[in-house]
Amino acid sequence: SMASATLPRRILSLVVSLFMALLKTASVQISRYPRQSTVLAMVLACTLLAVHNAPRNGIVISSGSCPMFSRGHTTFFEPPADYLERLSVNSWEKGGWTSSLPEPMEVTSKKKSSKSKKQSPQTVGGVGMTRFLELATSNAEEGEVTVETSRSKVDGFALVTTAQTLITMENNIVKGGKKEEEEDDESLLELVELEEEAMNCMYESITSIFQERKFSEFIPGNSQSLKFRSFLVASEEDEDDEDFMEGGIMAMKLLGDFGRYGVQPLCISYETEDEEDGEIHCVAFHTLTGGHFDGELRFSVEEQDGDSGVVISVTLAIPKGGRAPPVRLAESMVSSLAQSIAQSSQIRMKQTLSRRSQSRNYRAQASGRASVRRHQRFEQEKLQEEMAAERKRKWKRNNRDAGSYRPSG
Repeated sequence: SMASATLPRRILSLVVSLFMALLKTASVQISRYPRQSTVLAMVLACTLLAVHNAPRNGIVISSGSCPMFSRGHTTFFEPPADYLERLSVNSWEKGGWTSSLPEPMEVTSKKKSSKSKKQSPQTVGGVGMTRFLELATSNAEEGEVTVETSRSKVDGFALVTTAQTLITMENNIVKGGKKEEEEDDESLLELVELEEEAMNCMYESITSIFQERKFSEFIPGNSQSLKFRSFLVASEEDEDDEDFMEGGIMAMKLLGDFGRYGVQPLCISYETEDEEDGEIHCVAFHTLTGGHFDGELRFSVEEQDGDSGVVISVTLAIPKGGRAPPVRLAESMVSSLAQSIAQSSQIRMKQTLSRRSQSRNYRAQASGRASVRRHQRFEQEKLQEEMAAERKRKWKRNNRDAGSYRPSG
């Protein structure tokens, strides 16, 4: 019992003696080699600080407060999505967001007509400048992302980069894993119904992706790492009306200083749905101060002319007088986002079609089982009635006076 009582004290004394020995050894080494010891202590402190900050904010290199030495907010490692959202919310609470776009200016562009050439003014440089930016969707191909870049070719813009991809219903319709060689009228009618259902599911999936702002769920592995996050902040002016302001933030590798992760704050510019010109959904975000470029990022999906498909396009427009990212980086940005949206919409559409197919099969099986049970119950009741009638006939046959008895009284 005495040994067990003194065991913790012995362990504590051993730990204290080891700590004192290490302290004496360190003091001796510091007195002998002061420079090397100082460097080692600084390296150890930096390592501990990096281990502590890496999972929290990605190790902030620059906050962009000094434009002469830094273009914008930069982190060494990929920043977490929660840190990005918290960064923008804190900026809003400190004094609101400020657009980094240059002052709007009117640019006169010539549009050819059959009778004469008229000049129509167009506003470039303000919020919503990509609302009337016309882009051709005829070059979009299925399964591939086509990128077109124009530098100083569009009036008023220093850089316009667009990535497009086409999604059709041919490869997205599942017919239960069976391929019929001969198609009759019923199979053709079923195929048409499947195409309509697949198109409706595609519209629903794309609409949900645009409403939820899930633009970077499936960024390709061979492209630069990219994150996009959208969120809402409450407006302090109209607290009773519950008015909200939507913001966004994006982090991309090679966008920041020294080739590291650059953080770009964004704010919504406009959002449209179900336009008459075939545009299903469109949403645009403009840049805020503290980022690495000045422009507007537009996401849109349109119906393909003459084909049962949709075209997903992502456009980055930089007006003249604004900071523009490198062309390769801008092309990688829009192509990665367009491919991610297309893959997300296809996955959601296939999941919806699969769930509906399973539901139909389950209802058919349940209906079949119910019909079989009803038929069995009917046969059993019929057999019981026949057996009861047979017993009654036998009883009458064996009892001649059956049915003629009359009570006295």
